[in-house]
Amino acid sequence: MADQVAVEVLPVVGKMEIENEIIEAEKITSAAIHVHVSTRFFEQDTERNTLRLFHRLHMNRTHERNSVLIYINPKRKKFSIYGDKGAHEKLGDAYWQDLVKHLREKISEHQVTQGLVLTVKKLGQDLAAHFPRTDKNPIQTYNLTSEGKN
Repeated sequence: MADQVAVEVLPVVGKMEIENEIIEAEKITSAAIHVHVSTRFFEQDTERNTLRLFHRLHMNRTHERNSVLIYINPKRKKFSIYGDKGAHEKLGDAYWQDLVKHLREKISEHQVTQGLVLTVKKLGQDLAAHFPRTDKNPIQTYNLTSEGKN
């Protein structure tokens, strides 16, 4: 689910706050959550880049197919949230649309970090209902956040 963000200036994303929230979320769910901040200026297809990065990070290789990638490009004012097959099936289309809506609202209020933190928190809680973390299904660890031209 991708969306274009209509704002003029996006503040610097608070990496530590986001990473701390991912750590907390992954304590309760076996799902992997990753946030990527793109530094590309010329980016035409955010959804395609999100999917490409999702596979490059091997997030599609989790046992329950429950990983989620949040991809944001502040320079192009765009973001995309991609939930793998298992996560998407359990949470449904309306859930993802609502998640995008709430993140878009926070970003339009110039609260990028808060929006990402709240999105990760909500994802963690909601994924935990379907994919709780147990000893039998430990989290498949990924880098929590990344930056770059993907």
